Amino acid sequence: MSAQLKQLPTHSYRQLDLLFRHLRRVMAQQQSNRMNAENLALVFGPTIMRSPDGLSGDMEVRGTHQARNMENAGERAVGWV
Repeated sequence: MSAQLKQLPTHSYRQLDLLFRHLRRVMAQQQSNRMNAENLALVFGPTIMRSPDGLSGDMEVRGTHQARNMENAGERAVGWV
């Protein structure tokens, strides 16, 4: 995934950085809003991490992978750019 991020145009990379920084702030409040990485992945994952073939496939399996990817990307968000 990091190789793909490095190929993004600068403005797209910065936009993604801002989004992940925001999602980290949302996750920091998960005790009150119940928005942990998995829940955020269910909401944002299909848009942010769409499969190249455009097919949704098994949403539960895909959601688990998206949650892991989003959590990993969110952890790296601080210090991007």
